[in-house]
Amino acid sequence: MKLLKVFLAAFFAFMVVGARHHGRIPGLGTTLYRQFDDEDLASDELWEKASCKGGKLVGLMVGSDAEAGPKIEQTKDRREPSARSEWQGDLKEELKTWGWHDHEVSDDEADLVDSWRVESVVKALGINGKPVSRGGRVTAYNAGHWDPNMKDKQGRPVPAKDQTYKVNGKQYRVTHAHHYFCVNPQDGVIIGQYLESPATAARSLWYRKAVPEELPALRALSDIFWAYWLRDNPNIANIHYFWMMDIANTETEEIIARALHNVKNSVSSWPGVTFNMDTEEGVAILGSANGAVFAWFLIQHKEQLGNKWIPKVTTFVDDRGLMNRGAHLIFYVEAAPELKKDSGEIDKEPAVDSGAE
Repeated sequence: MKLLKVFLAAFFAFMVVGARHHGRIPGLGTTLYRQFDDEDLASDELWEKASCKGGKLVGLMVGSDAEAGPKIEQTKDRREPSARSEWQGDLKEELKTWGWHDHEVSDDEADLVDSWRVESVVKALGINGKPVSRGGRVTAYNAGHWDPNMKDKQGRPVPAKDQTYKVNGKQYRVTHAHHYFCVNPQDGVIIGQYLESPATAARSLWYRKAVPEELPALRALSDIFWAYWLRDNPNIANIHYFWMMDIANTETEEIIARALHNVKNSVSSWPGVTFNMDTEEGVAILGSANGAVFAWFLIQHKEQLGNKWIPKVTTFVDDRGLMNRGAHLIFYVEAAPELKKDSGEIDKEPAVDSGAE
């Protein structure tokens, strides 16, 4: 009995820690949720950092590809100026080369109405919120940085902590990173759900901080989203919404909380609270980890998408309101306004680092 109590205590402790990091826990019979704390505000230092980054990202989005390229650390020295990502196409082979594999995922993750309880949002945006398997348009993916099917010589499963892969003769360890997300190409929506970067996952799996050279070169979430956006998508320029669900990133939560505090508002179900990008609150949310990924998606693919930007963002919770208060963010995508040729707006800022964690 004592052992059972110890096991149960350990199990529920794991569940709570997992929920705190990932939001909802996929694949478990009981689903736990984060609770958004609107009293935990971003510090002045975090707020200034996010606002500054968000403002620079706005400039890069509205500028042309040739104007944006020299203002990004990774592309500033190109002979022909361009912000274009080095990773192009559906990246199926490249992802496999760098240790990424498609993992099983429940269709429930693609059910925005019955599973995620955001029917009011689905209706307001005029999008389909059901999985393809149930007659809808939403496809769920789970990209994991380890091989779930790897076996040793005796046919036994190889745990992630023991898995390695080679690229150009160099051996790397897998990180156990995972990205659960959904794509609805017809309605132009990309939805981030449970997201854990290789750097964060490696810290847990390896019990130490990884140096960049140990991590997969293909690891930026914007590149991974792009790869899956291209799959079975005849109209890749048809992007209208970026959606982050049930956010678990502590700094992003604090930035959202301070934005709401600044306008003397609080988190609520749809229609929530909207911030334009001509406000400090809007650019701060854009400059958060959960916003910047989508800005880079647009900045680094101007050739295929055209010049598009994010003019506003809405934060809200699901239709059950205060019962389960994981914050959501929806970033709206529109054609970018034209800059005045003599404005110098792009040239004013130092180069921005687009590097992945």
